[in-house]
Amino acid sequence: MQARPRFRLIPYLIVPLLFLVIVGIALAQPGGGRYTYLAAPVGGPSPTPCVPEPGSWRQGASFPINIIRAWGAWFPANGLFYTLGGRQTDSAGSDILNPYEYDPINDTWTQKSATMPNNNVNNMVGGVLDTPSGPRIYVVGGSPAGGTTATATVKEYDPVADVITEVATDPWPGAGTSVLPGGGAVYNNKLYVLGGFNINVGMVNTIWEFDPMAAAGTRWTLKSATLPTALGYIPATTVGDYIYTAGGSEFSGGTLVDSTAVYRFDPVNDVVDTMTSLPQYTAETRAITMLGGTMWVLGGGRVAPNPSNIVQIYDPGTDTWSSGPAFVTARRNFPADVDPATGAIYLVGGYAPTTPINGMEIYAPGPCPTPIPTDTPLPTDTPVPPTDTPVPTDTAVPTDTPVPTDTPEPPTGVQVSNFSGDSGSSSGLWLLLLLALLPAAWLAYRRITAATK
Repeated sequence: MQARPRFRLIPYLIVPLLFLVIVGIALAQPGGGRYTYLAAPVGGPSPTPCVPEPGSWRQGASFPINIIRAWGAWFPANGLFYTLGGRQTDSAGSDILNPYEYDPINDTWTQKSATMPNNNVNNMVGGVLDTPSGPRIYVVGGSPAGGTTATATVKEYDPVADVITEVATDPWPGAGTSVLPGGGAVYNNKLYVLGGFNINVGMVNTIWEFDPMAAAGTRWTLKSATLPTALGYIPATTVGDYIYTAGGSEFSGGTLVDSTAVYRFDPVNDVVDTMTSLPQYTAETRAITMLGGTMWVLGGGRVAPNPSNIVQIYDPGTDTWSSGPAFVTARRNFPADVDPATGAIYLVGGYAPTTPINGMEIYAPGPCPTPIPTDTPLPTDTPVPPTDTPVPTDTAVPTDTPVPTDTPEPPTGVQVSNFSGDSGSSSGLWLLLLLALLPAAWLAYRRITAATK
């Protein structure tokens, strides 16, 4: 009669043991653990370059005075647009010796305090270069209003400190006493001067390289490559690993005539290639690099029907031309540049068509479309179901398999991990479960020993 109480105690052992087995099985299932945050994937396909939708031109604040033949530069360090040099008219003494600063947020112009060291400030070319002291705007060469001589002066402008410094150790060797630089473009932090105009004599075809990081007195290098056609007043810009020129002025019969010549200069291999010609003749204007890696040539030209307001767009990838959104006022010899981060273009002044003006126009590109990844082709062997195929109504959803409502989906950027793969977490939990079962086991042991006494 003493043995029967032992069997009454079996539930005290079975229930904890069943609980232990069930929990163990649950933990062993995929997804039976906890949420762990994982870092975003690194690598993957390169982002598709933004080719923005067509935008539009709008009027900006007028320049305080008429301005022609100035150099325009966007300065990324402070997000402002600058004009350097130029003149108000073609009369001697009308040179503009102070830089002007345009603030695109407030739509305002400010005359700066810095002053050019001389009045050879017309028809310069330049670019933004990094120096040991920070980024600077460099301009090369130039001539005075109404003059027939040119300077070799290289000028450095610090927009932040508002200081202009002449780089006296390194004048441009290609200037002589009467050669104006033809076109300018920056590649790999070096300024390239392409071609030029020997005033009232003819054009030149040389290419010069200026390195601001080289030792004083050694910053200029004459390249071996030359332009196939001698040109001046050349629209030029850098796209990728090449400098492209589009149009420019030839000298024929003692007058300037527009060109359609397009060249690609490889600064690394020092080679010039001829590309597809411009659809329309142009010169005496700027070319800029737009988002997505195309060259935009902005109006320009002097031989009727020029100057124009059309925008000619060149795609280096296909060596083809297309038309872009035209600005309002046809003009030439105006300062202009682009904000490379947004694709906004700023142009101001110029001859329209032969009279100096002060009007400003600003181009705002459209939004970037959402590209389809080029490295993930859409499946071609899975046809889209026809839209007239009805959804079966006689296939009921099983009612004996309820969808859990108390198990939230993992948040975005989260992946479920299995406790069985985390030895530290698994061991700790098993230890806690064993400790929780000790009281029940102890109670069962006491009941068994009491019953056997």
